This record gives sequence, structure tokens and C-alpha cells, in this order.
Amino acid sequence: MALELIYNDLLDKAIETEVGKVAAHATKNYNRVSERASLIDAFAAELYTAFVAEQTHQTMLKSVAKHRYDTALKKKAISVIQCNARKLCKMQEERRQRREEIELTSFKAPSLKRLLSAGKNDSPAKRRASVNMSQVNLTHEDTSERQEQMKKLWQPIDLARFVQSCAAGVKMIADDGAVTLNSIIVAENWDCPYSKWLSAKLSLKASSDKTHLVNEVTSDGLSVSFRSLPKLNFINEQTFRSTPFLVLECGLLEAKQVETHKTFEHKLIRDGGILSKLTQISDRYSYYKVQILVLVWDITGSDMPIQRQCELLHTEELVKADNCVQDIRICDMSSDASRVNEDLQKALLSMGENFTGKLSKRGIHKRAEIRAKSRNVTPILEEPEPISKQVESSTSTLKAKEDEILRKARSCKDGNT
Repeated sequence: MALELIYNDLLDKAIETEVGKVAAHATKNYNRVSERASLIDAFAAELYTAFVAEQTHQTMLKSVAKHRYDTALKKKAISVIQCNARKLCKMQEERRQRREEIELTSFKAPSLKRLLSAGKNDSPAKRRASVNMSQVNLTHEDTSERQEQMKKLWQPIDLARFVQSCAAGVKMIADDGAVTLNSIIVAENWDCPYSKWLSAKLSLKASSDKTHLVNEVTSDGLSVSFRSLPKLNFINEQTFRSTPFLVLECGLLEAKQVETHKTFEHKLIRDGGILSKLTQISDRYSYYKVQILVLVWDITGSDMPIQRQCELLHTEELVKADNCVQDIRICDMSSDASRVNEDLQKALLSMGENFTGKLSKRGIHKRAEIRAKSRNVTPILEEPEPISKQVESSTSTLKAKEDEILRKARSCKDGNT
């Protein structure tokens, strides 16, 4: 009986163990299958969503592309129709003018129909078309003239003439056989359209290091480097040392500067301070007397007199002061295109003609130093005097000394007597 109980107990435990293992394995398999199924469902849903989104996107792209294509096609068709209509109207107008010329030159009077069509009984639409056609013809006739004016407006200045006029009255001597001068162009913002125009007129290009704009012109042994001030470290002795010319833009009051400077007069007062600062820098470093050309942009249309502009810029005080300023010129840039070109070129040529290479105090002092150093150096290529000249000079010296001794002896003898 006890053996049977033990046997049954062991059997129950073995069955429970095996059943637990089988149940755990079955549960694990069920969970794995369920998880796999849920992942598959999730991926399927994502793929379906992505597919639908892609199809929707492609459909939208096709719709937008078709709409833009249709719009562009319509615009092109409308432009072609307008162009053809203008051509037809122009041809019709030319035919009408030819018919009128023929009728005027013939002795036959025009018919009543012609008189009525050309008179004041025309419909408003016809009269409007006639006016528009005359405007179109006028525009076509003025196109070439307008293009020619724009070409002249942006055509670069012949800076070689300026350099030639500088070299005309100056005796140039340099150790390396070349003389290089600087002409500094000062603008507040080179991205401004007016400053871009000035850059185009002077043919300024970006330097190799991209720090400033430069254009070097050489003629008759003289080289003038037209350059803008670099954005950083613009107070450079090397730049201002050989600078007899300064060109400064003043009074340029753009829309974004109105809040700061208010009026053209306030802008000129501020630019007068810049002019004074440039004068101080030139007086400190320049070896030459400096000519300053001030380009006044009165784009606000204030019509301020030149005398008042000079007062605000203090040009008279700067010229009369004991500094390196030789002359200050004011060039009004608010006139029409032809006058602006002519005035700017005349002002530059006048500066070149008045350049004589006159030195400033610093330049005179530097020249004295160079001459003093050159006197202390023995010339290497100096040729010795001939022997005959040396003998003649020594003989004349001895004879002069003998005559002097004889005169002294005679004077002493006369005194004793």
C-alpha cells in the first residue's frame, strides 16, 4: 500500500513536470507567433500608408506640373498672340500711312468713306487703338536711342588719358625705373547702385586677396592704382604714402538711411567728418600734396547750392589749413546722364592736369633724408681725373700761395721803413 502511494506520488510529480514544460513551450510558441503576426500587421499598415502617401504625392506633383505647364503654355500663347497683334497693327498702320501718302500726292480727293474713317466719327475703340499704336511705334523708335544712352552711361572712363595728363608735367625719377601712385576711391557701400556705377566707370575689379577693388593703369612711365579702401585695416601707411588723389562719395541718402540721417543736409554734415578724417590720415602719411574730388549724390532732389555744400563739408577750411591738401573739388552727380558722364570725366582730367608731383611736409622731409644718405655714399662709377688736370691744379695752387707770401713780405718791409 505504501509502495503504491509512493509510486502514484512520483508519477504525479513527473506528469506535472512534463505538463509544465509542454505548457511553457506552447505558451512561448504562441507568444512568438502572436508577436510575429502583430509585427507583420504593423509593417503592412506602414507600407500601405507609405504607398498611399507616395501615390498621393505623385498625383499632386503631376497635377501641379500639369497646372504649371498649362499656365506657361497659356502665357506663351497669349504673348505670341500679343506679338502677332502688335505686328499686324503696325503693318495696318503702315498701310494706312502709305494710303494717306498716296492720296495726298494724287490729285484725286479721298472718298467720303476715307474721310469718315479718319475723322472724329471713329468709335472710341478705334481711336484708343490708334493712340496705343502710336505709343508702340514711338517706343520702337526710341529703343535704339535708349540703348545708346545706357551704353554711354555705363561706359568706363578712359583712365589712360588721366594718367597721361598726370605724367605730362612731372619729371619722374625712381630707382627701379617706374613710378607708382595711388588714387583712393572711398564709398560707404559698394553694393549700392550708385557706387556700382562708379565702380564700373573706373573699371574696378576685386583684388587677388578679395579685400578691396583695384584697377591699375600705366601710361608714359607712370602707373596709377585706383583702389578702394579695404574693409579691415584701411588706415594703412603703405596705401596712403603714395596717394596724391582721393575720390569721396558724399550725400548718398538711401531709403534705409533716412531714419538715421533724416535729411540730405545731415548726411553731408556726417560725410564732412569723414572728409576731415581722411585729410588727417593723408596729412599723417602722404608724401604728396593731395587733390580731393568729392562726388555729391543729391538723390533726394533738395537742389542745395554748391556753396552750401562746401560749407557743410568745410572744404574751404580744409584747403586753407596747414596740411597736405592741395585742392578740393565738388562734382554734382544729380544732373542728367550725359552731364554726369561729362562732369566726372572733366573733374578727373582736371585733377590729372593739375598734378605736378608737389611734395607734402612729410615728403620733403623724406626727400631730404634720402639725399643726405646719398651724399654719404661714395659713387662707385665715378671716373678719376686725368693726370694733366691734377698737375695744372696743383701748380695753380702753389703759384697762388707764392703770390700771397710775396704780398705779405712787401707789406712788412713798407711798415719797417
